[in-house]
Amino acid sequence: IVIFEPIETNSIRMSKSKVIAGAKISFDDVSYLITDAKLQIQQSQQNDFIVHIFNYNYNVDGKKFLNEPIDIYGNFFSHELTFLTIPRNILKNINEIFVNADVEVKKFILSSYAYSVTKFDKDTLEKGISLISFDKNKTSVTVFKNSALIHHKTIPIGLHHLAKDISRVCSISKSESKNIVNNYITKFFDNINFFEEDSKNE
Repeated sequence: IVIFEPIETNSIRMSKSKVIAGAKISFDDVSYLITDAKLQIQQSQQNDFIVHIFNYNYNVDGKKFLNEPIDIYGNFFSHELTFLTIPRNILKNINEIFVNADVEVKKFILSSYAYSVTKFDKDTLEKGISLISFDKNKTSVTVFKNSALIHHKTIPIGLHHLAKDISRVCSISKSESKNIVNNYITKFFDNINFFEEDSKNE
């Protein structure tokens, strides 16, 4: 299993529905909507690989359900989905590194998702939470609601960029600006030094 988070990660949301016509909703109905949505993504994003699929906001005849409404009678069934995709070439290049080391990669997992499900309890994820993750060269935002990841975005702007801006605007050295950023950020991140490697190389 490879846990990582490339800047090129893409988040796609959609809603799918099906006419049940008074029948009982089954796992096949849920599976049909997921498969249909997955096919739509694969056709429109042919250069991307689906890493995660989240389904949520189940609705039967206008009534909302937190979990899959299996064995519920209804006329109209719908739910929302979020797909997280990564360019296939990125995954191929990463996989090649492991292949050369005789290591088989069975699954790719987004690091923000892995962190969230291990850091926060079920009730917190169900109520909803937004996770902002800072790195040296990128910042990512991950949103959970009803225990599902509903949105993710990574931008190529990180703490290094912030430190450079502070250095330029305030006319101070890069070392000083990094200390300012690090001292502020560590108030929220258990005294992690984001610029530790830089300090060793300076």
